[in-house]
Amino acid sequence: MAVMETVEKIISTGINIHGATNLEDDLSCLRASLPNARLVINRGEWGRFKNKDLAVLLTQLKDTTYDTEDLLRKFDDQVLRQKMEDTDRS
Repeated sequence: MAVMETVEKIISTGINIHGATNLEDDLSCLRASLPNARLVINRGEWGRFKNKDLAVLLTQLKDTTYDTEDLLRKFDDQVLRQKMEDTDRS
């Protein structure tokens, strides 16, 4: 949760995202892991009715995956806004 809070803080404060190279690397890894999370969710759906613990874990994984996707969309929007502002200044 701390990573998401950090990214949200950066987005909300308008910090120049291009200067945060470590953040870029972390976000790239996060983007790359999302398809695997979706695959696990899809495969796990078949067994969720047999195992209550699996159902709870799948729900948490789904929530985390959806929150991550939303956060990445916000980040992408901020990058585009920053590019537009930079272009307007030029």
